[in-house]
Amino acid sequence: MEIAGYCHPPKSAEKVPATLVCMPGGRVQLRYLDKTVNSSVSELDSGPDIGNLPLVLRFPGGESFLPGEEEQKLKCWLVHQKPPGLVGRLERNWKGIFASTVLTVFVVVLFFTYGIPAITNGIVRVMPAKIPKLVGQEVTASLDEHIFESSELSDDKREAITLRFDALVAQIDPLPFTPKLEFRRWGNGPNAFALSDGTVIVLDSLVKLSGISPRLDAILLHELGHIEHQHVMKSLVRSSLLSAGVAVITGESTGLLDTLAVSAFL
Repeated sequence: MEIAGYCHPPKSAEKVPATLVCMPGGRVQLRYLDKTVNSSVSELDSGPDIGNLPLVLRFPGGESFLPGEEEQKLKCWLVHQKPPGLVGRLERNWKGIFASTVLTVFVVVLFFTYGIPAITNGIVRVMPAKIPKLVGQEVTASLDEHIFESSELSDDKREAITLRFDALVAQIDPLPFTPKLEFRRWGNGPNAFALSDGTVIVLDSLVKLSGISPRLDAILLHELGHIEHQHVMKSLVRSSLLSAGVAVITGESTGLLDTLAVSAFL
């Protein structure tokens, strides 16, 4: 059987007409220009047999043969000369495809469920202290510029709350960062926030709702708990890893920066 096509000589980009002669016993003969190259099918490199990728036969001497219109005929002949590679066998094996799909989903679920939390804890544990401090400072500056307004609480009330806050800090174990209390005003409801550098921000509306009472103390302790366990940086790192993972899987990365922005305080 003779297959017409083209040949790239060794170490050359030149494309010349060629003929591949398929002989019994799994032998082939490549004829191009005035040259003849003999080889066995087992010595040829045809690359992975995937989908509709064009067939290219590479000879031990460096020649490459590209079949013409009879490519499918050559593929059928090659199939009977040597078994398909692992990829080719998997592509034709529905059980293998199903098992691979299930295994892939299982690995992805395990990675997102257990792998990312473990990686997050490891990153935060070895992270230099200047990074959480810088993140906290930048977030505070951004919030003050775009969202928060100066507190309208009286000096006496702020001083009283600060004294209670300092007393709470003195009763607990040392924290990764020295806590400091700040007051802001925001018209989006009562709330308090802990930042990665140890800053706790209390909104005027929360003070008006809870008063200077044990209820406010409980809220402040809650925010100190975020600082103790570094929830802010863990949330930031975990969200970044999740977004990056989704971006790698789907190719969609537009939500990564938004995730970083909203994860920087709790």
